[in-house]
Amino acid sequence: MYLSGLKYTWTRKDFKVEIKNHYNFSNIVESFNSWIARVRGRPVVDLVNTIRRMLMEQRKERKQMATISKEILTKVALDHIKLISRDKK
Repeated sequence: MYLSGLKYTWTRKDFKVEIKNHYNFSNIVESFNSWIARVRGRPVVDLVNTIRRMLMEQRKERKQMATISKEILTKVALDHIKLISRDKK
């Protein structure tokens, strides 16, 4: 078996503190479920194709936003950096 052949092991404690709980996973799952709620009842093949199309449209929108933007970082990242810089003064 592939995993048993690895020479190292990992544990949950080795990861960042911010992601040590199940809440992150739950939030991701809840967000995804709400995002696909309108197509959930479709047959499997249609469901997968619809989710694929939704993901492609989302990536296209994000790429267009990144192309239009003149900033290196996103607005959220810039706001966060400003907040951190202001707090440290």
